[in-house]
Order: sequence, then C-alpha cells, then structure tokens
Amino acid sequence: MVCTKTMHLFSDASMPDKHKIEPQSRNPRSRYSEQTEINVSGIFNKWRRYCADMKVGEWKVTLENLERGTTQDFPLYTCERYEITSWGSGHEYIRQFQQLYTTINGQYMDRNDTKEVYKYYRSVLIPRFGHRAPNIDGKPVLNVDNLRVILTFTIRYDTSIFPGERPRINLAGCYRLLCYTGARPAELVDGERQKPKDGPIQELFGQSAVQSSSS
Repeated sequence: MVCTKTMHLFSDASMPDKHKIEPQSRNPRSRYSEQTEINVSGIFNKWRRYCADMKVGEWKVTLENLERGTTQDFPLYTCERYEITSWGSGHEYIRQFQQLYTTINGQYMDRNDTKEVYKYYRSVLIPRFGHRAPNIDGKPVLNVDNLRVILTFTIRYDTSIFPGERPRINLAGCYRLLCYTGARPAELVDGERQKPKDGPIQELFGQSAVQSSSS
C-alpha cells in the first residue's frame, strides 16, 4: 500500500497551478467570441484611462503586477465616472476586468482578490452610489388596446421612419411576438455590435482578430 501522504504529494505535484492556463490554451484570445473581444476592449479603454488619471503607472505593467488595492480602486473609478445604475452593470464591469487580466497575463486573477473586489462592491459601492437590484423597477406591460394602437400607427401612419410597406409589416410582427411571447428585442433583430477595425481590438488581440471580423 502506498502511504496516503505520499499519494497526496504525488497528486499535488502532478496537478497544475489552479490559476494557470495550460500551455496549449495559454493564449485565451483564441477562445473569445467577437462580442467578448468587444467587451474586453471596452474595459481596456477604461483601464488605460484609469491608469492615466490616477497616475498608477503604465497600464500593462500595472496589470501584470496588480495589487488588491488597485483591483478595488478600479471599480470605484468606474462608478464615479460612468453611468452605472444597477448591480448587474457593476458586476459585468468586474467580470470584464477579470477577462482583461486573463488576456494580458495568461492566467486567472487570484481567487481571493476576486472575492474581495465583489465584497467591496456589494458592501461599499452599491450603498454609496445607490445602485439598484436588477429588474427591481419592473417593466411596463401593454394590454390589447395599447397593442392595437401601436400596430395601427406602425402599419398605417409611420411612413417617415419606414417608407416601405414590408419593414412596417415586419415591425408589426416583432411587436406581436414581443407582446405574446415575452421575448427580448435582441432575439428578433440583429443587435450585435460591430467590432472596430483598429485601436484596442488590434492592440489586445492582434491583426488576425481584426481581419476575421471584416471577412
């Protein structure tokens, strides 16, 4: 029988660092969708602006040697300078910053640092800036009479925005689907943002990512 302690030592030695990414997948850029790349480039712009405004150092060096205090200070900066009104938006910024960290460093952000930044956001920043819980205000719901008025206006009178008949009929169909199925507008139309052809996308993900979006 092999000693249990020896088995644990062997197991620990053979397991990779939990924060490291395996060599064959070390470059996380290849795993990102186009929309994720757009999101990461957006938080990248905010991070560069933060480093310049707060004079914490060059953006890449600061990110490679990221300290917990800076990790918590960056969400404070975004809350002060951008229109964040709900928990969901604040959490999304933090997740995007984690993706930016992984993109640059090739490893995941320290788990304890991640827990602390979420704790700081929930216990300090949410009360301070009055961020509301997601969907706390509810959404207005149309009744049949409201829908009839909207459809009549869209099909008969709304010729300035949609001069052709086909787009007005398509829009009326979208209204009915939204009303009776509870679907989101983005599920019925192409609402994807277009990837920019230069700037932060190229700096983060290289020329190949820019070319793939235009092909």
